[in-house]
Amino acid sequence: MDHSGTPHTHRKGQLILSLRGAVSCEVQDALWLVPPQHAVWIPSGTSHIRT
Repeated sequence: MDHSGTPHTHRKGQLILSLRGAVSCEVQDALWLVPPQHAVWIPSGTSHIRT
């Protein structure tokens, strides 16, 4: 299921890995930018939007 553009949470933590291209993820009061070949951990229950 693609949640792009819709605020949502997950019961379990989520690892976002960017193999090619950058990924941005909006969380409360912040914007996380994930460069290619890097990852970010989103803890369970954290509301976020993958853009």
